[in-house]
Amino acid sequence: MLSAITIGLLTLLGKAGEDADLENILKANTSKTRTYSLFRQGCEYYELLPEMREEWAKPLMDNFNRYLEQHHIY
Repeated sequence: MLSAITIGLLTLLGKAGEDADLENILKANTSKTRTYSLFRQGCEYYELLPEMREEWAKPLMDNFNRYLEQHHIY
């Protein structure tokens, strides 16, 4: 159960980062399509978050909080 919740939250974090146009900091190429799954992006953002620039972290966390509210996850 805990694993399923964790996967869901990391996937939402990945979606929040994608909507904040942060996926470009993860990409190693100039591909226009997604190169990492939303879950993988969420894992990367979670790892980078403590040292992430504020101009990246703020939209990421704003989007994440919005998704939590939309899905009634508190």
